[in-house]
Amino acid sequence: MIRHSEKEISWYTWKLFSPWEDRLLAGISTRKGGFSNFPYSSLNLGHRVGDNPDSQAANLAAVSEALGIPGAEWALCRQVHGTRITEVRQEKGEDPGDCDALFTDEKNIISAVVLADCLPVVIYDPVRHCGIVSHAGWRGTASGIAEKSVQKLIETGSRIEQLLAAVGPGIGSCCYTVGKETAREFSESFDYPEGVVIRDRKGRYRLNLEKANLSRLRNIGMKENNIGAAGFCTACRNDEFFSYRKEGGLTGRHAALMVLL
Repeated sequence: MIRHSEKEISWYTWKLFSPWEDRLLAGISTRKGGFSNFPYSSLNLGHRVGDNPDSQAANLAAVSEALGIPGAEWALCRQVHGTRITEVRQEKGEDPGDCDALFTDEKNIISAVVLADCLPVVIYDPVRHCGIVSHAGWRGTASGIAEKSVQKLIETGSRIEQLLAAVGPGIGSCCYTVGKETAREFSESFDYPEGVVIRDRKGRYRLNLEKANLSRLRNIGMKENNIGAAGFCTACRNDEFFSYRKEGGLTGRHAALMVLL
């Protein structure tokens, strides 16, 4: 990934999308440079985590200004660890409601999902100039949010061979242990390749959500060269990203966002 910074705000973009940077802004924010106090310090973009609403609003405004689109409308869904995809429209103040992915084909709207260890899956069609940003925790991954995002784009007119998909960052198997029942439920949701559900030397179960989503995208027919991954763990880097697991559940949220220019 490529790191950017402006006015104390930093964010990362996926190398996969670099050829279209004049038409697409797709990236993930960090936790630094905002206005929120501990434990949401400091660039919390989550709106349902207990932070002061004024601080969160100031953080959203600071990010849009740093991105060079001051005053841009934000579309933030109320995430429920499901697979519902909502279409984002220009109407001011329209609430996407309960969903875990946003489809957009309109310019200058910041479509975003908020995260703290869950992974984003961002899919872009450079031919039709539209895309989907989605939130994939273990439940969303197991329920096929990545495939359903691809299917949504195909239903609206995209061809699978022209789609580009970026996965992560999120918590890695190095830090993500789960119980036996969660591991079983996850394993039964898809025929994952080796290394997705891991049992370590201490008998603990670990999940590799990045590898899981990559395998599901390949399985639905996406080209290998059209898929990219972040390749690092947000819990290991919680000095830079929020980590629900590392911080005991009380923390802020960074955001994966997509803006069509």
